[in-house]
Amino acid sequence: MSILGNLRSTRPAPGDDPWRLHCAAHELGHMLVWQAFSFGIAGVTVTGFGDQVEGWTHLTDQGKNLTSPERCRLYLVGLLAGREADMRWARHSRRPFQEKHSKWDLREFQRIHRHPWVCDITVNVLRAQAHDAIACHWPQIVRMAPSLARKGSV
Repeated sequence: MSILGNLRSTRPAPGDDPWRLHCAAHELGHMLVWQAFSFGIAGVTVTGFGDQVEGWTHLTDQGKNLTSPERCRLYLVGLLAGREADMRWARHSRRPFQEKHSKWDLREFQRIHRHPWVCDITVNVLRAQAHDAIACHWPQIVRMAPSLARKGSV
């Protein structure tokens, strides 16, 4: 048998990749909180492996419809929920939290937070609401993350 025949991929299976699990927890944070707020979810996707993993939570057209101050506030809380789930997963898995995983979310948060309907709500208040929402959904996140990491979509 050749040396090449003995080599195995060093890449873990999708459901065991710690990067995919971390990303799955982040995206499930968005999904579960927005679902609880009655936002339409079209799906959740996790792609790639290792430090090249990416994830998206896709809202339906109805879910993207921010037609009131309350809808804007709930959208912002859902954006921050991904980051909150990310931080909690980092502690849970003893892996470092990396702010860069929330870069798009934070840019979108800043864009929406400028709106007169919600600009007077402090970031700390919105983060606290996201933190509390993730605490409520944490058992679901822990249960669902391996499946999302393995399958790549919900």
